[in-house]
Amino acid sequence: MQLETLRMISSQLPEENIIKRISDLISENDKIDFLVTESKKRKVTIEIYRSSGRAYLDKKEERKLLIIQEYILNQLFLKN
Repeated sequence: MQLETLRMISSQLPEENIIKRISDLISENDKIDFLVTESKKRKVTIEIYRSSGRAYLDKKEERKLLIIQEYILNQLFLKN
């Protein structure tokens, strides 16, 4: 699950790079913002799955959310 989540995030990171093409590097704040956005997407998805009675999918998204939140905490810890 962790590898799948990291691949999902990595696949979307190039989109951020295109958007940030003006600058050569994505700042730490941008990385954190990106992870927070992905976290919010997972929360919305979980709610959709719960409301439609698809518990088996919501558990998968919850695991992804926990992984993303762990990375957010690590980025914040490394930043300070």
